[in-house]
Amino acid sequence: DKIKSQITDKERTRSELNEQLDQMKQQRVDLNQMIEDNDSKLQECHQDLLSIENHYQDIKANQSKLDVLINHAI
Repeated sequence: DKIKSQITDKERTRSELNEQLDQMKQQRVDLNQMIEDNDSKLQECHQDLLSIENHYQDIKANQSKLDVLINHAI
């Protein structure tokens, strides 16, 4: 009877560990998806920043041209 009890305990433990393993595998899948999503958002933000920086450089160039014209007119 003691052996049956030990076997039952071991089977229960194995079952619980398998369940934990399945949960951890799902967490890994979820985390990987979250990482992919965040990486995609990060790339999008990076592209937006590059566009803003380029636009700012264009504005600065136009401002410089305008300053030259204004100073030349004075």
